[in-house]
Amino acid sequence: MTGRAGRCCAAALALGLAVLAGCGQVPQRKDTAAPISKVAADGREIDAIYTRYRDVRANALKLLDPEPLATVESGPVLAIDAGALQVAKRLAGTRPVEESQDLRIERVLSPRLDAYPLWFVARVRDNVKKVTKVQIFQRTAATAQWTMVASPEALLSTTLPPFATDDAGSLETIEPEDDTGLVSSPTQAITDYAAALRDPQSPAAQKVVDDSFIQQMRQVAGQSSAIKGVTFTQSWGARPVEFAMRTQDGGALVVATLLRQDGYEIADGVEVSWPEGSAQKAFLSNKLYTAGLLRYYHQVLLYVPPEGGELPRVLAQYGGVVDGEGF
Repeated sequence: MTGRAGRCCAAALALGLAVLAGCGQVPQRKDTAAPISKVAADGREIDAIYTRYRDVRANALKLLDPEPLATVESGPVLAIDAGALQVAKRLAGTRPVEESQDLRIERVLSPRLDAYPLWFVARVRDNVKKVTKVQIFQRTAATAQWTMVASPEALLSTTLPPFATDDAGSLETIEPEDDTGLVSSPTQAITDYAAALRDPQSPAAQKVVDDSFIQQMRQVAGQSSAIKGVTFTQSWGARPVEFAMRTQDGGALVVATLLRQDGYEIADGVEVSWPEGSAQKAFLSNKLYTAGLLRYYHQVLLYVPPEGGELPRVLAQYGGVVDGEGF
């Protein structure tokens, strides 16, 4: 990472299934947990958050140890990255860790808040991986550190709708159950999306776009189902929506986490050997004789169009295996 980019940016793992210039307004650190109003943070404060994140993450990558990450990440992002580090460590170097990045913060915005947790969203261009990241940092109390809680990423060719802001430049948010002016509420949209992943023939599958992420997941399931002597099952669910932000076109961008479980039941007399460098090989032992289960998180950026528009679709995602067992 160059010195210029290093001040604002943090290295990220390239192990998962996979902020615009001029840092915008975000809440600054307060000395008490009393209700607060939105205030500005200057570029040096944003630099400090990312510098700390970068340094801690680099140490975790070097050691292949997820423990340091717990000081700069939390929630699904931490689970995904910890799983990726476990895979790398268990495979003893057969799956390389990508540390180099050239990241450019393009924009930072925060909502108007009167209580903790405080949070801000940042859009980042990664010129090495050729992706755009939508990252959310959160602080749960006045004495707590900022931690990254979301980091879905999209190809640079993907158009992300601009965020809506109020007259003061604050990010406009929406409650998860609110469907005002939208084709569906954020909660209903992610519920329908998980149902579509579970069953392409379900009524919910007609309420979301059959996008590239759904197609990719069905391809993965199809490959696993084709293994001779193995009965493969896959289930999907969704965690409650935590972040929903209005877009300039009247729609919403929703950050949510999908839960995926891949099950493998092995027929009598069959043993399965997994490909080198795979999550299966790391978590399900070298050979599987009876049954196995892998659990994944997929953090997605779901676009919910305005009322009268198209159907909800995923624009960005960041995910990977978080745990598993087999015998």
